[in-house]
Formats: sequence, C-alpha cells, structure tokens
Amino acid sequence: AWVVWSTLSLGFWGLMYGLLLMVSGGIPRTLFMVLLSFGRGGTDALIPQYIDVVTQSVRELDFQTLFESVPGCYLVLVPDAKFTIVAVSDAYLRVTKTQRDRILGRGLFEVFPTNPNEPAATGVQNLRRSLESVLQNRQSDVMALQKYDIPRPVFEGNGFEERFWSAVNSPVFGKNQEIIYIIHRAEDVTEFV
Repeated sequence: AWVVWSTLSLGFWGLMYGLLLMVSGGIPRTLFMVLLSFGRGGTDALIPQYIDVVTQSVRELDFQTLFESVPGCYLVLVPDAKFTIVAVSDAYLRVTKTQRDRILGRGLFEVFPTNPNEPAATGVQNLRRSLESVLQNRQSDVMALQKYDIPRPVFEGNGFEERFWSAVNSPVFGKNQEIIYIIHRAEDVTEFV
C-alpha cells in the first residue's frame, strides 16, 4: 500500500509541478511557491496553492492574443448569411495581405470576392458550399485543393493575385450544441502547384 501511495503521490506532485511551471512563469516562481508552502504548513498547504495559481493563471490567459499569434492561417466566422469575420490570426493577415481593422466585422466574400477577370472562377462558390456543409452536417469539411485568387492591396497596384489553398472549415459548438462559430483554416500551397 505504501508503494502505491508513494507512486500516486509522486505522480500527482509531478503533474502539479508541471502545470505550475507551465502557467506560473517558470522555475523561479515555482521554487518560491514550494518554499513558501513549506513555511506555511508543509505539503498539505501546497495543494491549495497549486490549485489557486493554476486557476488564476487560466483566468489571466489572453486568448485573443494567443489566437492571433498562432502560427497558422485562421479565421473565425459567425454562421450568418455573410459569414462575418470576427477573428483572424496574424499569419492569415500576412498571407492574404490584409489588415485586421479592415476585415473584422465584414463578410468573408465581401473581403475576398471572386476575381472579376476569371469568369470561370469557382473559389467563392466552393468555399460557400463548404461552409454551408459545416452548418448542415455539424462536422468539419475538408476542401479539395482550391484556386482562390486574393485581392492585391492598393500599394501593389490592386487587381488579383493567383493563389491555391488547402482549407478546412470546422464548427464550434455553444453550450446548447448550436454552432456559434466556424473556424476556417487555410494553407497557401501556391508554390507547390
């Protein structure tokens, strides 16, 4: 019994130490917390302090900054008629040559319209179909390789730039299992086509 208790205890403390190290700011603060807890009542006082630090750190996380900094091209869309853009990663902005304040709150197809010089373009149609599939089937939709030209900014002479994309659209469910957002992940694969 002592061996089982010791193993469980070490596993618990290892897990708690790892969590604390991950969210508390590193080794110096972790060591300070351990020493502080022993000074205030030994190992029994350590558990509540771990829980308090982890809970407080989770509350202090800035999820907007985390999302915007993620190293991938992501949009968060509202499942309305326009598929309104409500969040965008920095990587997506770089790849599409757009600015956050100019696309947030606007419809996806307003920001990324069909290239008028390509009458046979199917990018908008295929992306809309994928997003509607997510809403209807309530599951992710992986799109086939897609040609979808993007508008060039004014400083690059306007017009459109040819691009090819690999994209996945995924639902985000609310508390009542309704779809509250769609996450659009796109990867520019133009250089491989």
